Amino acid sequence: MTRNIVLFTFLLTLGNCFCQAQENDVVGSWRGSLNIQSNKSYSIVFNISEENGVLVTKMDSPDQGAKGIPTESTTLSGNEVEIKMPALQAQYKGIVEDRVTMKGTFTQMGMEFPLELTKQPEVKKGTPAVQDPNVGKYTSAEVKFKNQKDRITLAGTVTYPNGKTNCPAVILLTGSGVQDRDETLFGQKPFLRIADRLSANGIAVLRFDDRGFAGSEGDIKVATTYDFVTDALAAYEFMKTYPGIDSTKIGLAGHSEGADVAAMAAAENKDIAFIVMLAGATLPGDSILCLQAAAMTRAAGVGEESIKTDYEMRSGIYNIIKSEPDNDKASEKISLYVNSLPGFTGEQKKALIQVFTQAALSPWMRSFISYDPAPYLAKVSCPAITFWGGKDLQVPAKENIAGLMNIIYENKKNNFSIVEIDGVNHLFQKAEKGMIGEYSNEENAVMNDEILDKLQDWLTNYLR
Repeated sequence: MTRNIVLFTFLLTLGNCFCQAQENDVVGSWRGSLNIQSNKSYSIVFNISEENGVLVTKMDSPDQGAKGIPTESTTLSGNEVEIKMPALQAQYKGIVEDRVTMKGTFTQMGMEFPLELTKQPEVKKGTPAVQDPNVGKYTSAEVKFKNQKDRITLAGTVTYPNGKTNCPAVILLTGSGVQDRDETLFGQKPFLRIADRLSANGIAVLRFDDRGFAGSEGDIKVATTYDFVTDALAAYEFMKTYPGIDSTKIGLAGHSEGADVAAMAAAENKDIAFIVMLAGATLPGDSILCLQAAAMTRAAGVGEESIKTDYEMRSGIYNIIKSEPDNDKASEKISLYVNSLPGFTGEQKKALIQVFTQAALSPWMRSFISYDPAPYLAKVSCPAITFWGGKDLQVPAKENIAGLMNIIYENKKNNFSIVEIDGVNHLFQKAEKGMIGEYSNEENAVMNDEILDKLQDWLTNYLR
């Protein structure tokens, strides 16, 4: 079984760092092939740049759709280069033989792989897609509002259509992870795109920074999805009093986790006029994480036998987390479970235990693993539209559409519309495979015109 490949994909997590540079022509993009097994290899790219006299390296794994992974440190002594990646339990040591060749060894979790790198010619980048083509057709105002329940102030931007009065409004809710008000990711700004389109066509939009990030107060380290619901409800109360807004026509539009936050808020507050769910989950959190891992590793070329093994392993660990509320006891049970798994080396088991006990036992992940959206979706009574991308690997369309259809059938609901858009990824961007690495294609806009057209049409018809 190709467990090394599954582990390599699984351990691509982010970190930050820098180091002191010396004079040498190492700045640039270095590419090589990492041979994991006799019949399987992965392309590796180290992008080395110099910033204020400091070398900064970011790693790409193009075959797995991972791009821009920060490393901890890059040191250069003479012609010897060392790149450390503790988040991956990995490092690369190489010798620059000439201006275009670097030979060395990639080490991960005690396993060593020869890796020869070739410096790539500089490629001229294309023109990034314009994210706010309608600027000038609306006004923008910086705002702050209070979450009275948690006693924090949140900061955002309201865009308001020029010459409009008694205006409907949409509140945008970000996905998982720490996000700014534009939901900026890999240089893309999905929420700026949405606000620009809607506010140029008669709808006010509020978008705001996640709690504990940018201009917003709060502690993101202990926040869960349930806390984000209180932020959404606070935003709703704020917009009810905003000048020129029709308080009877205020709705929520969420992306990814934000879509579920929108449903939870609407289930609680029946005055919310409508919700828009963009790539939202309709299945329990642990199922989403297992499906996501399977979809991504499958797209990376991992065999079905290894995908099945990984799925079963994750399911077992998530069941432990759901059934054991004490973190120390959960960590102990996870360790016992992973150590009982056949086919993994001691170093691999150690890495898995470390990742799961550190990440999966955080407050947010604990709540997400146990979260079931079905009861909230069943309570949503306002008009709702759901969008999924046909190449979304993070919230796969097929399974989540089926989940919503079951909820609709079981609860005899007629207020949901379902739209699947072919050929787009989790950010509703044209994609080949749907891998995360494709998000950084700035020439290919997220929230592309097809979904913006459909979203605008639905809102216009509902709000007329």
